[in-house]
Amino acid sequence: MKKTYAILIVIVLLIIAACTPFIDRKNLTGNWTASFYTTGSTNPQVFVIGATTSATFYINDNNGNLTITDIHDTSSYPVNWQPGTGYYDGTNFSATITGYYYNQNNDRVNAEIYLSGTIPDGRSGSGTFREAFSVYTGSVTGWGNATFNKN
Repeated sequence: MKKTYAILIVIVLLIIAACTPFIDRKNLTGNWTASFYTTGSTNPQVFVIGATTSATFYINDNNGNLTITDIHDTSSYPVNWQPGTGYYDGTNFSATITGYYYNQNNDRVNAEIYLSGTIPDGRSGSGTFREAFSVYTGSVTGWGNATFNKN
């Protein structure tokens, strides 16, 4: 009889475990601030090594599929950032955001930033960034470290 109860308890616990949603699923939805510290560049006049910039943005997290909108940065380039996309698995995340601006010659300059890192608690984390500006005459790239904080 005791074995029967023990088996029933194990079966009930397995059923409960299988039917329970992942309660600990972290969600990144909300307003964020990122800080970027440039450690390397193909053109230090454009991406100054040692420079720090920051950005604010909104993330909508739909089960790990990210949409990044309302992007504002403190760089001296007037980039019109477009909504970006990314992925979050509960710890690791990556995102790509593109945009453009027009330089003094009225040439369109395309911008792309790639972010990757870890946000283990769903509220703050760190990682790296890689940003590129390209125009028909060529491109420049800057890269470095990043921190991410949910506001």
